[in-house]
Amino acid sequence: MTRTRERGARVARAQGRKSANEKFAGSLYSMSVEAYVPATGRGCQAGTSHCLGQNFSKMFGIEFEAEDRSKQLAWQNSWGLSTRTIGIAIMVHGDDKARLRAARTRGRCPR
Repeated sequence: MTRTRERGARVARAQGRKSANEKFAGSLYSMSVEAYVPATGRGCQAGTSHCLGQNFSKMFGIEFEAEDRSKQLAWQNSWGLSTRTIGIAIMVHGDDKARLRAARTRGRCPR
């Protein structure tokens, strides 16, 4: 992981590029966001994105007509946000009695 951030919902997380062995099969590269769970001292994958390039459009014949009327293969991306992200927010911001929301994610009453 390349960087660690702690903003907004105040869940410590690291983001970075997956290694060649970890990337999504067929993609050019994959990125990941790992959330840190202080109670266990472990990380949990919260989301990923994959640059699929033109590999899948070649396989499935996904083309579009460009401005010059030529047919071109589409460039594709794939994103995923895990429901584990919700669980992580509850683990980090909750207690035994209730779910708590981080101050910066709470709604504000208009004046």
